[in-house]
Amino acid sequence: MKFWIVIIFSIIYLPLFSQIVNIEDQRAKDSEEGLSGQADFNFNINKNTSVLYQLGNRVQARYRKDSNIWLFFNELNIVKTDEESFVNDGFQHLRYNKVINKGFRLEAFTQSQYNGIQRIDWRYLLGGGGRFTLFNSDSLSINFATLFMYEYEDGSGDLGVEHALRMSNYLSFKIDITKNTRVSSTIYYQPKVWKFKDYRVSNESAFTINVSEKLTLKIIYNILYDSKPALEVPETIYTLRNAISYTF
Repeated sequence: MKFWIVIIFSIIYLPLFSQIVNIEDQRAKDSEEGLSGQADFNFNINKNTSVLYQLGNRVQARYRKDSNIWLFFNELNIVKTDEESFVNDGFQHLRYNKVINKGFRLEAFTQSQYNGIQRIDWRYLLGGGGRFTLFNSDSLSINFATLFMYEYEDGSGDLGVEHALRMSNYLSFKIDITKNTRVSSTIYYQPKVWKFKDYRVSNESAFTINVSEKLTLKIIYNILYDSKPALEVPETIYTLRNAISYTF
């Protein structure tokens, strides 16, 4: 027990961006009725020549009643000193699933987000489509979805407002290595409908260890490639982070 206490309090969480939201991680209890969810929290203070504050949280909630499933996500990441903010992003995401059968369901979603690094003052999404279960067993699941979404983006500075219609396709898998360890990965491809050279590709991969029934340790790797980013924003952004998750 002392070993896990040391590990938990030694974890450093490095949040860098939230661009394409991975909703697959919350589907572990998809067949259960009622309310469930996860909450990840982090707060660090580092003092050297100046004080560095790191604050992060992600809350994921799921509610199922019969064939209707509601998913809600909220995330906030801040890294700053007394003089300057390095990271400031967040989003809220609401998704509805209508289960048609074991292999197919309809999805509809809406999302609001901001991201200082990517010069997004506000982005609003509204979309829907179908999700297919390609394979499902006790230890392995593979899913694919194809959706369409409307995107409204208000860029910072002189970037102005942009309207776009995009596809949002994703492929995901989860593998239970042992009873208490899991590997999961989701890759997204989001091109503009009328301009396929303007696209985003994102991947989130995670290795999780169940410390107890309620507590989980995670190592999460995110990478995003945007073929047409805003001026002065890099095409590729990635982050590697450790997290503590509480399941309710």
